[in-house]
Amino acid sequence: MPYKGNKRKKRRTHQPETDDGGKTPKSFVFTRGQVSPAVEELARNIRKIMSPNTAVQLKVKKSNRMKDFVNIAGPLGVTHLWILTQSELGVNLRLLRLPHGPTLTFRVNSYSQCRDVLNTQKRPEDVNSGILCAPLVILNNFSEGDEKQIMGAMLQNMFPPLKVKKIRLSQCTRVCLFDYDTETDRINLRHYRIKASPVGINRNIKRVIKAKKLPNLSKYKDISQYVDDKGYVTSDSEAEDTEENRMLLPQDYSGKGNRANQKSAIRLKEIGPRITLELLKIQEGIDDGAVLFHKFITKTEKEVSRLGLKKEKGLSLKRKRKREQEKNVESKKEAKRQKKRQRKENWLTKQTQLAKQTLMEKQELRMKEDEKIVVEEDESDGNVADRESEEEKEVQK
Repeated sequence: MPYKGNKRKKRRTHQPETDDGGKTPKSFVFTRGQVSPAVEELARNIRKIMSPNTAVQLKVKKSNRMKDFVNIAGPLGVTHLWILTQSELGVNLRLLRLPHGPTLTFRVNSYSQCRDVLNTQKRPEDVNSGILCAPLVILNNFSEGDEKQIMGAMLQNMFPPLKVKKIRLSQCTRVCLFDYDTETDRINLRHYRIKASPVGINRNIKRVIKAKKLPNLSKYKDISQYVDDKGYVTSDSEAEDTEENRMLLPQDYSGKGNRANQKSAIRLKEIGPRITLELLKIQEGIDDGAVLFHKFITKTEKEVSRLGLKKEKGLSLKRKRKREQEKNVESKKEAKRQKKRQRKENWLTKQTQLAKQTLMEKQELRMKEDEKIVVEEDESDGNVADRESEEEKEVQK
């Protein structure tokens, strides 16, 4: 734990967050409608391919609509949607580019789960290994034809761009391959883990370096006998090593013995899933634009222009209805405001009348009190005069 100033700073957990300005593509992978558990598992496997730039723990409710995902995608920086659906005809996959499209619809002809791929291997690799870094993308046979170029651009832009000058060799842990078969017009998706093994080392020494536990040396008197022993059968992967897959590592790579400026054999180990896709339709926008390509339906220019006019007519009618609706809503709001103002004016008028009436009552009451006081004073003055006259009479007597 190195020191920085007067405080210690951890290397891993306190790394400064890098902001790429929202250029890293992110995705949602989910299912829609009634699907089988196998399709749900396939969606989880696709999330592993798209990791770490996808929502691995995404929870989807039945009440969620497409508008909900589109609205929440903007604040979260999500750029692509993988939507798996299932019908009586099979499984379909839709790829959407947010927020303006296009939308690509595929038919999933066949697929194999990650566990199925690993069950066929003698030494299966951990599927969760290497998912902290985005995979490298390889596209094959996507350069000819407009629909192929659209597919290639769509698939390539789903993954973050490769920065050759800044990338570290330890970040290159996986490969995602999209191979377009020109004979069947299908796309084969494969997912591999990149493994490196040092070359130029004795097989038995390599076995000691890579093993988690020391091998059984009870039948040897000395370690040199184990090193020189040729009875150890060469594995299939070692037999496949040629000069083509050997390279001089410019940097340290994950794995024992893979050090910089040393030769290592590069191997690809499949971790799944396997998916075979067939393009059905390319559409502008988010499921509401013009159809740019359809595998089974072709239209003439007249039909396309007629559909365009029909769509424009529908959009103009929709805009007109929207304006009328806004006008009606505004008139209702104005009527509500007028009613509120009238109610307030009535209340003010009533309060004014009550205030005037109260004031008049108070004035009348005050006048009555003043009259009563005057009468009492007159009566008291009369009594005083009578008393004085009586006193004078008594004095005279």
